[in-house]
This record gives sequence, C-alpha cells and structure tokens, in this order.
Amino acid sequence: RQVDQLTGEDLGDEAPPRRQKQGANGGDDVIPRNSDGSYMWGKLEPLEREKEKEEELVIPKAQPNFARTGKLAEESNKVNGVVLKWSEPPDAMKPSKHWRLYVFKGKESLEPYHVHRQTAYLMGRERRVCDIPLDHPSCSSQHAVIQFRLTSKTDSSGKTSKHVRPYLMDLGSTNGSFINRERIEG
Repeated sequence: RQVDQLTGEDLGDEAPPRRQKQGANGGDDVIPRNSDGSYMWGKLEPLEREKEKEEELVIPKAQPNFARTGKLAEESNKVNGVVLKWSEPPDAMKPSKHWRLYVFKGKESLEPYHVHRQTAYLMGRERRVCDIPLDHPSCSSQHAVIQFRLTSKTDSSGKTSKHVRPYLMDLGSTNGSFINRERIEG
C-alpha cells in the first residue's frame, strides 16, 4: 500500500502518476533555448542593466586617513597603563658620574637615592610609574622629573666641552617644585 506523505491519504496499490517531462517534445521549455536549439545560460536581462544595478549598489570605500592622531605618541608615552605627563628630550643621556639624591625628613637623613642608573627619574605619588615616590599630600601624582641632558659649553678660549647635567622639571604640579626654597618654572 502507498500513502501520500503530505496528506496521509491512502493511495492504494497503484503507483502515483509520474510527472511528464516538459521539454522539446511537449509544452514550454524549462531552460530557454537559442534560435539554433542550444541551451541559453545566464540571466535573460541585458548586461547594461546589470551594470546599472551594480553602480547603484557600489558604496564608496573609506579612504585611508594619514593625518596625525597622536595615538602612537600616547602609546609610547605609557608606563603600566598610565600616560606620562612628560617625554624624554632627544638630548637625554645616562650620566657617567655617580649622582645621589639625599632625602631628609626633618633633621633625620633617610636612605639616599642613586640617580645615575637611568636618564630620568620621575617623582610623585603614583607608585605605578614614579621612580622616587613622594608621600606628602601637597605632591601631585606626577609632580616633577629629574632629567639628565647632554649640554655643551664653550670656554673663553673657544674650546667646547660636553657634560651630562641633571635638570629638575616641574610637570605642572598644583603646588609647584622648589630648589633651595625658590620656585622653578615648568
């Protein structure tokens, strides 16, 4: 017995009627043919019409922007995820002399800092980025920097000598930076 799969109807013992092929012998052609009887492939629309549709659908591509955004400088000026307020100048150099920074708390002398191992030492309250931590509430997170720079000096005889010297630069701190009780500009 045969059962129709869609309707569940009993078809009896007879086989279902076969579909008639439509083609050259009878009825309309399913696949279009050329005048010589060969099959025609592709769409029946003219090619010019396809080009018009493509032109309508074409969205202009985003052009590259070569303007400076500052992202590269920002990434190169980051330490432990914190953007530094200062960047090293081109004349920065590691000192050859053994410089020390002596810290006093009142009359008591604390452990000295050896500041000859790097080209710069950042001072402030932000311990993730600062080389010399400052715990005073009047200090900013990035307060000042000691930067060693290569300088040239000409003597009265005309001889030029080059020296690496430390410079203290204030990083725009709220309360300022002082050397021997004189405020430095920065």
